Amino acid sequence: STLARVATRLQVPTNGRMLMNGEDVTFLRSRAELRDYRRRVQMIFQDPFSSINPSQTIFDHVAEPLIVNGMNGRAQSLAEKVQRTLASAGLRPAEIFAPRYPKELSGGQRQRAVIAGALVM
Repeated sequence: STLARVATRLQVPTNGRMLMNGEDVTFLRSRAELRDYRRRVQMIFQDPFSSINPSQTIFDHVAEPLIVNGMNGRAQSLAEKVQRTLASAGLRPAEIFAPRYPKELSGGQRQRAVIAGALVM
């Protein structure tokens, strides 16, 4: 868990350095640098039920990172992006899974929904 916190830059490493695509990301300083880095690096928790809000639909869960980061664009493109991402994570057909709530999915399907939420960025 310490490695995951350091990799996502939630914790500063005490020693060594981290490279991402040949770029040293060990000590990113500015908010803009950290924001860009965190858009490219996402944490996927092992227990999907603890990382999904049970009152949100799967669509809302996957769309949230786009909305929070101001990358939602038009409503139609947001829906298309979410559905493409759900399908790429193995939740097909996406139109069936998007309006569901986490309690309506199996454990594997919830895990795929969490993966879709990380991949959408």
